[in-house]
Amino acid sequence: MPDENCLHCQTDLFCSQQEQHHLYTAFKEYSEKDLLTYPSDKMITLLENVHDRLFYFLNENGHKSKLISNFKQIFFNNYISDFCDVHRCGNVIVEECLPFFLPLIYKYVKGKKKPVHFSSGHYEKLKQFKTT
Repeated sequence: MPDENCLHCQTDLFCSQQEQHHLYTAFKEYSEKDLLTYPSDKMITLLENVHDRLFYFLNENGHKSKLISNFKQIFFNNYISDFCDVHRCGNVIVEECLPFFLPLIYKYVKGKKKPVHFSSGHYEKLKQFKTT
């Protein structure tokens, strides 16, 4: 696990000041002081990388079983971590975030298996957009 006393872990995971891409998180602040912790650019890049590779993986392997374990194996075979070597922050983040992607994985796979159906209200809205 990342060590809260490790300076390398802290700089790898968290940003010292707010930036433009932290705007959504900043709206969650309840006071004038910055009390929330903001992710570093390195952390954001890692999660984007996991997300992008996961969708590519699902396009190729979504019909197979053991999606999570197969994805982890492929991801870590090609992953070069530049996070803290002592505490393996990057690996821990990937391991911990995959359960949060699980509903997304099943929704994606389920959606690929059946055609998209819209309600009648959706069709009416789509007609309005096409005519304007």
